[in-house]
Amino acid sequence: MEQVFLKIDTDNSGNLSLEEVVLFLKSITDDISEDNIEKIFEGIDTSGDKVVDLEEFKVNFLVYTNCRFRHIVSTRPTIGKKMYQFLQFSNIIF
Repeated sequence: MEQVFLKIDTDNSGNLSLEEVVLFLKSITDDISEDNIEKIFEGIDTSGDKVVDLEEFKVNFLVYTNCRFRHIVSTRPTIGKKMYQFLQFSNIIF
């Protein structure tokens, strides 16, 4: 999980901004709206401080995205497939 976090944290701040999450998910697929990305981000940012730290990411990313992607995948299967391929590549199973 930490490797994925570091890949997304392009400014090396130790936190993920919404912009970094948008860039990351758009690099996987362009078939996801910024509204959906914002909802994913808000679900992971449990502290509500508008950034996601490593602990929030570890605890919430797989649980929240798995639930959220089930909904998104039902209408856009390529998103789920590409995210699953990325997570497999990163040795993450959800």
